[in-house]
Amino acid sequence: MVIYFRHEAEIRILAPECSLVDSWKIDGPAGVLDTSPEKDLLAAEEHSGIELVAARTHEVTQHWVWNFQATFRGGFLFSDQGRLACSGNSRPGKLGADPACWDTRTGAKTVEIDKVAVDWQGIASAGGDLLAITDSKYVSHQGKVWVFLDMNNDYSVPQRRLLWNVRTGKEIASWGELTMPWGGFQQKELWGRDLKEATTMTTPFVLSLSPTGKYVAEGGSGSVSVYSVQP
Repeated sequence: MVIYFRHEAEIRILAPECSLVDSWKIDGPAGVLDTSPEKDLLAAEEHSGIELVAARTHEVTQHWVWNFQATFRGGFLFSDQGRLACSGNSRPGKLGADPACWDTRTGAKTVEIDKVAVDWQGIASAGGDLLAITDSKYVSHQGKVWVFLDMNNDYSVPQRRLLWNVRTGKEIASWGELTMPWGGFQQKELWGRDLKEATTMTTPFVLSLSPTGKYVAEGGSGSVSVYSVQP
């Protein structure tokens, strides 16, 4: 288990029984994005990019300077037992970010899907060979009454869900066609203690793999569906 203290700029590693295994100070503001126990790696976001840090030696093994918006849209996570790191990748002339993976040892890009756009951390992994991806198409709404809601005059709509094999770079399954109007597939969540005065807010669509990679869950705060992942 990894605990990060932002204000003290310190990382602590705990054993399953919560005893302190290791701790060290880091320079400047940062945040732990994901961990790979198989490779003893931590992925830490800091002011100039993303670093892969060896948990045992604290050595920085990789340093990537990436587009912040692309990383936010895709999220950042390990796959293939820590051999790969996956996130969003920006390409000139395209709205949204492509799902892509990089070799954690060499830093080189290994696979990418250029026909898919991800948004709102639209990539999920259980650390294995599969990524669960929410494909978001971008729709321009210039000149519409809701243009003030988005400074870029565009918004993303969750279109479908798919499973992607990071080793082969191939899509192995997809389902759903989310063609709803503005806001995509979102559910309302009730906020407020007094039901008479409670307000509602929409919650973004979430797609996630189970820790074993055998199940995939999707939905929002209103309801969640769970599916079995077939080989």
